[in-house]
Amino acid sequence: MAKLSEYEILKPQRLVEGDTIGIISPSSALRPDSTKRGINFLESLGFKIKLGKTVTNVFSRGFISASDQMRADEVMEFFEDKEVKAIFTSTGGYGSTRILDMLDYEVIKNNPKILMGFSDTTGLQLAIWKKCRLITFSGPTPEMTQSNYDNDKWSLANAIKILSEGTDSFQLPMPKTMLPRTLGNHDGAVTARLLGGNLTMICGLLGTDYDPPLKDAILFMEEVNESAYKIEMLLQHLKLAYKLDYLAGAIIGDFSNIESSGKSNRPSDSDPSIDEILLQKFSPYRYPIAYGYNFSHGKFCMTIPQGAKAALTTPLVEIVEGVVV
Repeated sequence: MAKLSEYEILKPQRLVEGDTIGIISPSSALRPDSTKRGINFLESLGFKIKLGKTVTNVFSRGFISASDQMRADEVMEFFEDKEVKAIFTSTGGYGSTRILDMLDYEVIKNNPKILMGFSDTTGLQLAIWKKCRLITFSGPTPEMTQSNYDNDKWSLANAIKILSEGTDSFQLPMPKTMLPRTLGNHDGAVTARLLGGNLTMICGLLGTDYDPPLKDAILFMEEVNESAYKIEMLLQHLKLAYKLDYLAGAIIGDFSNIESSGKSNRPSDSDPSIDEILLQKFSPYRYPIAYGYNFSHGKFCMTIPQGAKAALTTPLVEIVEGVVV
């Protein structure tokens, strides 16, 4: 296969009823029963399921599902497996960056298929974009909890709709309770490619061979279980790396379960709000920024096609090309 130029984009085959979806754990492990509801739901829609060995948790080592070699081999095995039409990661956690230099990106180029997940999967997705220019999907995992079942079901159903029908332009499906807005005075309209995911993972790739080019991109980002000062530090890291300077725009998701930093000088002091941090960090820039989207760790997990061309007209987003073929 000829080497991709920076303008050539790979798109995976769409899902059709009867296809096999492979589920792997390239990051942390889950209890074996954690994906049962999600698997049952996918099977009810007419899909077959193939579980990777890492999903069983038998080989779990601390905070990762299996050895680096085993996890890397399984990623490659599922990309090469002709029976598997889509790969869903079972969960995030930690560990995807440990296998990035163990993957064969030429093989992935030659076997483009759907890859969907969020959180730690961001590292794997952005590396594949950098090396292969393959559109992947920041979207839900098959882990569906009883306490959040209705939201998880909505997220997974809308993901399948995009993966099955997204051969032309479309509006991103949004939950009715979501109220996106413009961040401060950052209104406007722009068309560019979407890149991003979890903020910690984006920063973790800076300066590496897997650091995606964000110039002229619409950066989407979110974070969970971090303190306000840590989020400010991550954004400052992006700023110092000049990653914020040349964006076409940004889409900001939930910053959920924000912890107290304990960094205030006096006990009566409180941390700045996430809104205050975002407004301060983005104040030098004049590109459009949408705020309040539910993706990744949010209340809902919207599906965002990583690398797809999108029109951001604050605060709404439309995908303006097919993301599957």
